[in-house]
Formats: sequence, structure tokens, C-alpha cells
Amino acid sequence: MEGPHSTEPLELKEQDKKLILEQYKLMVDTADKASDRRSRNNQLYLSLTTFLISVASFLTQIGETQSWHYVIWIGLSIAGGLICLLWYMNIRSFRQLNSGKYKVILELEKLLPAQPFQREWELLGEGQDNKRFIRFTKLEAYIPIILMILFMWMMGYFTWTLFE
Repeated sequence: MEGPHSTEPLELKEQDKKLILEQYKLMVDTADKASDRRSRNNQLYLSLTTFLISVASFLTQIGETQSWHYVIWIGLSIAGGLICLLWYMNIRSFRQLNSGKYKVILELEKLLPAQPFQREWELLGEGQDNKRFIRFTKLEAYIPIILMILFMWMMGYFTWTLFE
């Protein structure tokens, strides 16, 4: 069988070549838009967690600490931990989505005269050489994990202090 999954070249009519090129452009565009959405989502989650940390910090600055402050701190910590969990899951989801999109792009490139994404991937060591390419989605996943640990520590500390 000939086609994008076979090793034999496919003889295409001019109309088919144009259709494949349009599909290729569409996939590249949707991959780019998915990356933009991921970036906006990261900004939202970072803003939410920063806000929660700011509120907790503000509470430490307003006079004598009351027991209800601890309850609010515990609530903020739980909310922050849940936001970080959702953030991490969102990053994983976008990583999977883009991975699928780029697999389709690479398959479509096999039917085009040039394969710029495939060549770029080869030049970057196909993600295996950290000196040539570090996957940002792996790095960005550490941020919600670190913040989740911070929120869990805060929850433990404030719970301990409340019942001490």
C-alpha cells in the first residue's frame, strides 16, 4: 500500500498535492495555536498561585494572628495545591496534544518536496541530546510541582500550628 505510512513514494495528482499542502498548513497552524493556548494557561495558573501566596503573605502582616487566619491559610494552601495539580495535568495534556499534532505534521511532510520540521528535529538530536535541545514542557512541569510542594508544606505548617 502506498501512502504516508509506507516507504514507497506516492504518485499524487496536482489537486491532491494542493490538498495535502493545505492540510499541512492547517496542522502547523493548529500546533502553533495550541502552544499559544498552553502559554496563556501557564500565565493564568501562575497568576492564580501568586495571588494565593500574596493573600497568605498579607494575612501574616495584619496584626496579631488569630485562629481564623490559620483556617484561611489552610484553605488557601488546599486551593493552591489543587490549582497546581490542575496546572500540571494541563501541561501534560498539551504535551500529548502537540506530540500527536507533530506526528501528523511529520507524516504529511513525507508527501511534500521538503521536510523542514523533520530536518529541524534531526538537527536538534530528536530530543535525545540535552546540549542541543531541552524540551520546555518537561521544564515547565517542574513549576507546578514545586509550587504544589510549597502549598502542601504551608498546609502542614498551618494545620500543625493551629492545633498546637
